Amino acid sequence: MSSCNVLSWFNIVWSFGVARVCNAPDEESVTGGMMIPEERCGEPDAVDYWQAFVLSPDGKTGCREGRIMLTLYLAPGSSSMAPHIALHAIGAPFDIRPLSFARQEQREAAYLAINPEGKVPTLVDGDLVLTEVAGILFYLAKRFPEAGLLPDDVEAQARAVSWMSFAAATIHPGFMGGAEKAEAALRQAEQRLNGRAFAMGERMSIADIHLFRLFWRIRNTINLPLDALPGLVAHHDRMMALPCVRATIAVESEIGYELRGLKVPTASA
Repeated sequence: MSSCNVLSWFNIVWSFGVARVCNAPDEESVTGGMMIPEERCGEPDAVDYWQAFVLSPDGKTGCREGRIMLTLYLAPGSSSMAPHIALHAIGAPFDIRPLSFARQEQREAAYLAINPEGKVPTLVDGDLVLTEVAGILFYLAKRFPEAGLLPDDVEAQARAVSWMSFAAATIHPGFMGGAEKAEAALRQAEQRLNGRAFAMGERMSIADIHLFRLFWRIRNTINLPLDALPGLVAHHDRMMALPCVRATIAVESEIGYELRGLKVPTASA
């Protein structure tokens, strides 16, 4: 058996720069790479490889491995949680580099050389370095269209971008402005959602990932009148049931949250 420590959904162990991804038998979000026999599972020869211990649909155990191309710099629970969710939804191999705000690691020279603004998230894909949540989400959706995180037609894509702009320009500043402004912004989001299962209708998109992360953060920081936000609460619960969200929360809670005021009851709350 693999020596990986398997969480209920997903666990990434950082050791000597190697990211090893282990998933439970009922998790299907690890895709790509090449299936190899279980007895060959072991430490990769280089740090830019990923390995995943899997149970295939026909019941055979084994490993998948491949070259890591995507690296996400994150801080658990922060804005970087959104692209982290998207990466799990896509299923492509990726590495994460957690940064501790408490230790001011985002201000260290090595990270500032990558992102001079000293913020998260930062996504590195080969020679490409991207910052800002909406830009990263849009890039990932277009880079991996098979994941279905962005509608095909340009009009719907524009609406998705509009949702993300609203999240960044209205919900996030509202949260930063205190409880009263946060509640007012969320009431606007409730009206925009208008009873739909997801922002764009019946299918999750990058707009939902952006919206969910902000509501998750505000809900776990401020005492909200949830009865007045039934659509957002239903959207939150619907997102929480998705493997990509549960995987992200499992990984980030394992690292540990440092954000001021954030109170997450459990990894599945």
